[in-house]
Amino acid sequence: MSIGHKVKRFWNSKNGNVALSFGITLPVAVGLIGGGLDYVEASKNQSKLQSIADSAAIAGAREVSLANTNNGQIAEVARISAINTSKLSGNKLGVGDLKVTVSDDRSSVRVSLSVDSKSSFSSLFSTGIQEINVVATANIIGSGNICVMSLNMSNWGGVFLSEGAQLKGKDCGVFTRSKRKASLVVRAKAKLEAGFVCSSGGVRKPVSATIYPSAIVDCPSPPNPLADRPKPTVGACDYTNLALRGFTGVLSPGVYCGGLIIQRHSAPRFEPGVYIIKDGPLIVSKSSALHAEGVGFFLTGKNASFRFYKRSIISIKAPKTGLLAGILIYQDPDIPLVEDEAYEPTRNIIRSGSADVLEGTIYLPRGRLYISGEGTVAENSAYTAIIVDKLNLSKGPTLVLNSDYKSTEVPVPEGIAGGKVVLAN
Repeated sequence: MSIGHKVKRFWNSKNGNVALSFGITLPVAVGLIGGGLDYVEASKNQSKLQSIADSAAIAGAREVSLANTNNGQIAEVARISAINTSKLSGNKLGVGDLKVTVSDDRSSVRVSLSVDSKSSFSSLFSTGIQEINVVATANIIGSGNICVMSLNMSNWGGVFLSEGAQLKGKDCGVFTRSKRKASLVVRAKAKLEAGFVCSSGGVRKPVSATIYPSAIVDCPSPPNPLADRPKPTVGACDYTNLALRGFTGVLSPGVYCGGLIIQRHSAPRFEPGVYIIKDGPLIVSKSSALHAEGVGFFLTGKNASFRFYKRSIISIKAPKTGLLAGILIYQDPDIPLVEDEAYEPTRNIIRSGSADVLEGTIYLPRGRLYISGEGTVAENSAYTAIIVDKLNLSKGPTLVLNSDYKSTEVPVPEGIAGGKVVLAN
């Protein structure tokens, strides 16, 4: 008998066993196939929702890192990110029940999504509704970008603005570490704007002064990011009491004992490298200029400070490599701190109205920086960070501190560009 004939007899069997078996097994088979398809669809939906939650958590954490926002604003940023990411991914389930939690120490943002998904096949046997839950946590490692940090731990006015002075920190933070009630002082008609304002103590300002966004008081300030920065080795003097007059020649890296004074229409050209200013100041007087690329100044010894006076022209970019990579000016942390703020030899001063390029980091762990005059300082720098004992702005200057780290080859010292956001495992 042929195989085709046997099959025909099998299907034509009058005992009905085949039809009965087929009727019983068909729903089971359909259920298994449908369940498998439901599982694949649910897995795809869960994967999409996880990506949405991840993006929302990262967006919220970045808001914590770069701006002085409250938890409601952080949650709103995360929610908007979730909605936008959902639309772009073609997710048809929406974001459902979205919850955003910011940790008490603002070091992480947790996003949870709960969405009801209706399956295509399971609804043949039940309601067909299944709940998909996803969770994402983004951790913030380090502080936000630092544009100013006052290291003074005990005195008032770690950052002090008066007489119409303005400080503009773009996408970076201003930090004072003193716990005094007037750790940060912004007087009448002065203005401080930054991505984040953090005072370990309190703030003193009248109604006519501006701090935007509002400072966080009793704020845990991050540690000094340059505390372990090694110092250059100071060798024998290469130059002694060098005072330039009408000089336009070339200066070389080395040890300048007694200081370096640039005056009387001098405009020297600086070869790249480290210039050690020992037992004296670095001074640029009126009608003189300091143009330098790939140059870092190390100030050490008695009366080691810098002063850029009115009508001087200042343009400095820090070294790209070497011991002072990313450092414009580094004042020896071992020199004694002179508490008499009126004693000019220890004051670091910028009075120039033409100091628009200061690209890198000014580090004066034991020094005070005084900026005055009606000019704009550091505006044309890709980034400028200032870490000092105290910062004082008065008599109308505008200090602009950018944080466009990607647009320069000058490296950013570790800890300056903070707030790295990473997803938890």
